[in-house]
Amino acid sequence: MRFDIFLNKKYWITLSFIIILIYPLYSQETIEDNWDNELWVGTRFSWGKNKLKYSGEFQTRFNNDYKELENWYIEGAVRYLMSPHIEIVADARNSVSLSGNSFRPGLAVIAKAKKNKFYFINQLKFQSDNVFKDNISYALREIVYINYAINTRWMPYIGGGVFFRDSKNFHGLQVIRAGVGVYYNFNPLHSVSINYFVGQRNIGSGYTYSGIFLVQLTIKFSNNFIYMPARFINF
Repeated sequence: MRFDIFLNKKYWITLSFIIILIYPLYSQETIEDNWDNELWVGTRFSWGKNKLKYSGEFQTRFNNDYKELENWYIEGAVRYLMSPHIEIVADARNSVSLSGNSFRPGLAVIAKAKKNKFYFINQLKFQSDNVFKDNISYALREIVYINYAINTRWMPYIGGGVFFRDSKNFHGLQVIRAGVGVYYNFNPLHSVSINYFVGQRNIGSGYTYSGIFLVQLTIKFSNNFIYMPARFINF
């Protein structure tokens, strides 16, 4: 299998900007009237060696202009670094909100490549929400990232993706989200990322829009892998 396309910067830049720019095309209402500001704050821990990477993440999300707790979740993941260009990721997330708990397992394939100081990442993920409940649903995520390593400490990026859902009451494209961010490495094992995303969600009767400010601390207990793991934000 050839991976030449993943080394083509024009392909990745074009795909990213298509995702970033298409969400206004679905607007049927004014964005201002349906806009919300959200804050997501999280911490991720990771460890492993050779071809296996394990991680745990805790994240809290606030909405309604940062005034209300929307939910919080705990997620665990196992990543198999199959080759320099491919990773397989299995994860499970338990979210808690006022409406109750939601358990969500997922399985993803990550294609990645490096060209000079650019890192190109494409994540295709299948997930199932509300497992063990009557309102179980299924979703497919397609997300692309372009990271640029300025030096050993600073790495800005752009990213965007789409989210398709199949449930009892909804079938089709549900979420479009895109944004920018920067990673800052304190040292090889500790880093922080500051990110801002904009998104559109189809709620069936119309659309809602959001601006999401995300801050995440990452703590690594080991970093001895045969292949460099892909670096990306869950959003």
